[in-house]
Amino acid sequence: MNGDYLKMVQFVIPVVFIIGTGVVANQMTFIQNKHLGFNKEQVVVIPMGDPNIRVTYSTYKERIRGHPGVLGATAVNEVPGGLVDDIPFLPEGNDANETVRINNMSVDHDFIRTLGIEMKMGRDFSTAFPTDTLQAFVLNEAAVSWLGWEEAPLDKEISIGNFKQGRVIGVVKDFHVRSLYSEIEPMMMQLVPKPDSLHFIAVRIAPENISGTIEFLRSSWQEVYPQDTFAFSFLDDDFNSQYETEERRGDIFRSFSLLAVFIACLGLLGLASFTAEQRTKEIGVRKVLGATVGSIMVMLSKEFTKLALLASVIAWPVGYQAIKAALTNPVTALQYE
Repeated sequence: MNGDYLKMVQFVIPVVFIIGTGVVANQMTFIQNKHLGFNKEQVVVIPMGDPNIRVTYSTYKERIRGHPGVLGATAVNEVPGGLVDDIPFLPEGNDANETVRINNMSVDHDFIRTLGIEMKMGRDFSTAFPTDTLQAFVLNEAAVSWLGWEEAPLDKEISIGNFKQGRVIGVVKDFHVRSLYSEIEPMMMQLVPKPDSLHFIAVRIAPENISGTIEFLRSSWQEVYPQDTFAFSFLDDDFNSQYETEERRGDIFRSFSLLAVFIACLGLLGLASFTAEQRTKEIGVRKVLGATVGSIMVMLSKEFTKLALLASVIAWPVGYQAIKAALTNPVTALQYE
């Protein structure tokens, strides 16, 4: 009885690991293919650590925009995947002392277009409207719903202390600024009169001749800022770095799964050899009586098949939570973790 129990265990363990590997692989596939509400591919992120660079970043921006490999350029206080500030503001309809806090992104005129964020209604920031700098806000769908402005969000008044009073000029479709572990939260975007708070330049480049375009960005940087080192990263790498834990988990599950299957195969081979040796005489008698090779193989494999089926029956309930996670919406599974 103990021998049969050990035999089952050697089949149960690989099945459990294979189920876990499948769940992790399913989540990673979802993460990699999920549309985030913006296009994170082919976007080069250049940090502006020196405040002096921020003040004159428009010089560099204009310098690179004429290159055929540069499809768009913008500046922002924080790119998606990083930390996002929240600020107090007063929405229309609230009393003067009833300020609320909302996630805020300080951007320049080209942010929405460069990152490929979709407008749902209204318009984007535009240099054709000089008042946009101090009197315009763009909200996401989550913010419109949170404020109860679904019926008519455009032209709603927003105040940020005595610093800025303006109106909603547009609404963008929801996009992820944090990992998929977090739900999309209310977001407000605004232009800033001074670029001090713009910490990153984001440049969308063409997929052709990426290395050549990067080299152009580097040489242009050295021309505009000869005293400062050029550094860059890719937005998709920065955003995906939030899931390093999941990637390591997947590697661990795959390694243990391969090891468990290998050990199970060795055990199966040993069990088959032992069974065949134990039943050598029986096999000889059956062959004398006319048994075919196929029938003998079926006879010998019945025991292994029963053990494998029984092990599977035991393993599936053990991996029930994993299977449940694999069959549910991956966003729910990620948030649950």
